Amino acid sequence: MAHSDGGGGGSQADLRRPQTMVDQHGRKWFADIEKRSGYPVGPIRNRFDAPWLPDQAALRISPEEPNHIFIDYDWMLSQRQEAHRDYHARAVEESASRRWDVPKDGTTYSRELQLIVGKPPKPIEPIVAAMQGNKWILGLTTKVDERLTPFIETATAAREEMLRSLPDFRDVDPYGDLEEAHDPDALGGQSAPVRRRRRRTTEDAA
Repeated sequence: MAHSDGGGGGSQADLRRPQTMVDQHGRKWFADIEKRSGYPVGPIRNRFDAPWLPDQAALRISPEEPNHIFIDYDWMLSQRQEAHRDYHARAVEESASRRWDVPKDGTTYSRELQLIVGKPPKPIEPIVAAMQGNKWILGLTTKVDERLTPFIETATAAREEMLRSLPDFRDVDPYGDLEEAHDPDALGGQSAPVRRRRRRTTEDAA
């Protein structure tokens, strides 16, 4: 059942239309398009699997060509390069003010420095690879390009990084051997034998 938008303009189904689009690499995307403006309402969703996706702000749709989407890699690369320049300038300034070793551009920034200036911007390499038509980064092949894997943040890696930043509230058990006996995970999934005390009998007493 159609729902009114409350403004007397009809239902959302009357104001929007679903649209499947194809980018310059032949990959399919989907969005809800506002009929009046010709522009998407909400995020533009990919209908393909790829290890890396461009920023939403880099996706361009022309009302004259609603079936096509253009990824503005030049704009995205320019924005990312500027972010890296600004970040490095802050890192140098903070390091110098503390008389630390000043980092070189493009090097790995220390954890202590990142606690002050934040995490570095996202890498430039995936953008360059997509611009050059790298099939793995575009999701056009399942053969992994090992040159690019250091620059791809997976969900598992993000979770591990998040857990490392959290405080440790695990219980400290003075009877660790007893805990391990009842918690197989404490021994990597293996159960430890529990030493049971033998009951004394009348024969033992004799």
